[in-house]
Amino acid sequence: GEWPEPPPGELLTRSDGKCLFYRGRLNGLYGAPESGKTWVALAAIVEEVKQGGNAALIDIDHNGELQLVLWLAALGLEPEAIADEDRFRLYTPDGAAEYRAAMRELLEIKPTLLVVDSIGELLPMLGMSSLDNDDTRRGLRPLALFAEEINCSVITIDHITKDASNTKYAIGAGGKKAMVNGSYIYVDAIVQPAPGRVG
Repeated sequence: GEWPEPPPGELLTRSDGKCLFYRGRLNGLYGAPESGKTWVALAAIVEEVKQGGNAALIDIDHNGELQLVLWLAALGLEPEAIADEDRFRLYTPDGAAEYRAAMRELLEIKPTLLVVDSIGELLPMLGMSSLDNDDTRRGLRPLALFAEEINCSVITIDHITKDASNTKYAIGAGGKKAMVNGSYIYVDAIVQPAPGRVG
């Protein structure tokens, strides 16, 4: 017969009409600090909510509630949508118990998109080492199962090592990449945004 066609992505539409992320799967964004990883994930949230889905963001990276709201608004999400808990939820857990409580609540809410920012903060919060493959798999498996169980697109954010030549792996164990069963996308700012200039 013929080779099967790979399934198309279903979320965050590119200018050519193709989508970057998969539903029911664990997707990942990784790159250097200030490369735009969170912006890409926020753009996915904006698109999802505008298309009638409901999104959630777990901010473990301490971006701050006000900053995230301002960024979502800058990307075109209306204040009414940001404030509507049926369309968007923001969690800022300070520890493992709060993170697990958020995940239990999300299982009830069944978001169509969940962003976790970032894996580098999540694993230590759960008492796991991001350098250990077993810990990494144990920490990320619940997110992969969550995505599959409710057909949610889960997007994780992670950082690369400080070695500028490394664009293939995030910091820590290779188990991070092994757990991704959707897109795994390297993010780089080709032109840094600045006042009066779009990046």
